Amino acid sequence: QAIQYPLVLSAEQYRLWLLHQGNPNAAYNIPLVIRFHREFTGEAIDRALHQLLSAHASLRMRFVEQGGTVLQLPVAVSELAVAVRDIESAALPAEIAAESNRCFRLDEQACAISRLCLDNGQQVLLFNIHHICFDGQSITPLMNAFAHALEGRELSENTSFEHFVLWQQGEAYAAQHASDMAFWQEKLEHVAQTTSLPSDLSAEMGTQSAQFEYALNEQDCRGVSAMCTKLGITEFSFWFALVSLVLGRLNNTRDVILATPVANRLRANDQDGVGFYANTLMLRQAWQESASLGTLLLATQEMVTDSMIHQSASLDKLMASLKQNNAMAVDVFSEVLFTVSQEHTAAPWQETLSLST
Repeated sequence: QAIQYPLVLSAEQYRLWLLHQGNPNAAYNIPLVIRFHREFTGEAIDRALHQLLSAHASLRMRFVEQGGTVLQLPVAVSELAVAVRDIESAALPAEIAAESNRCFRLDEQACAISRLCLDNGQQVLLFNIHHICFDGQSITPLMNAFAHALEGRELSENTSFEHFVLWQQGEAYAAQHASDMAFWQEKLEHVAQTTSLPSDLSAEMGTQSAQFEYALNEQDCRGVSAMCTKLGITEFSFWFALVSLVLGRLNNTRDVILATPVANRLRANDQDGVGFYANTLMLRQAWQESASLGTLLLATQEMVTDSMIHQSASLDKLMASLKQNNAMAVDVFSEVLFTVSQEHTAAPWQETLSLST
C-alpha cells in the first residue's frame, strides 16, 4: 500500500511536538556516534547514507501546522544534506557535544548527519535525531540497514512506521483506545497521592532528572532468573516489584503509581521500523503490608500484564478526563524510565560498525 503524505502525528508524537513548541531545546535529541571497523571511502559512506535516507522517509520528516492540524511529511533526500568537515581528533568530543545540543526547527528537519574526517585518517559519522521521529528500539534496524548499504546491498523502501501511524487512525485502534481509556479511568479513580521519586524528595535537585544504575553479578542474575522461571513471571515484573517496595517506603504508602516508556511494537511489522513507536505505560501497584514476597511478585506480574494489554490509552487524555470528572486529586504521574538490561551477543552490524550514544 503506497503511503500518501502528509500524515498526521501519532498521539505520542503530538505530545513531543507540544513540548518542543512550548520550550524548544535539545532535551529530546538522540545523538549517535558511529565509527568504522574497516576503511571506507567518503564516497562509499555517502552512497550508503543516500540509500539509508531513501529507504527510511521517517528520518527525513519535517513537522508543520496547517489549519490547526500538525502534519509530518518527508523532504527529498537531496534536501537533507550531510555535512562533511575535516577536524582534529582532539576536537571530536567538543564537536559531538555541540551537535548534541542542537535545537531543531522541527518545521525544517528532525535529523542532522555529519561525516567528520579526522586528522588521523579515521572517519566518524554523527547522527543527531529528534525523538519525535526515532526511539531506542529503532537503533538496531537503523544500524542493520546502514551496514547492509555499506556492503553494497540494495535497501528496499521501509514504510513500517508510516503504516503504524495510519493504523493508529483506524477504527480498530479507536475501539481499543476507548476500551483502554475506560479501563484506566476506573483503575485510577480517587488517587490521592502522587508517588514521589528520590530526586523529587531532594530539594537541591531542582528540575533535573536523576539516574540510578545497579549492576548484578552473574550468580545473582542466575538466581533471579531461576526464581522468575519457578514463579512464572518476567524479570521486569520482579524488579518492578522491588522498586515499588522501595518507593512505597520512601512515600509511606502501599500504593505506588508510575508511568514509564515502553517500546509499543506489538505487531510483527513494527519490529524493523525506524520511527517513534514508544508509548507511556501506566502502572499502579498496591499491596498489603502482610503480603509475602511471592504474593507480591505474582500480583505484580498480573498488574504488568493488564497494563500492557491496555497500553494504548493516551496518558495526557486520561489525565484530562480524570480531572474533568473530579476523579483525581493530584496532577500528574511520576514518570520514570524503568529498564532491565541484559548483555547479549554482538549484532551482525557490529562486525562493521561501533556505536556510542
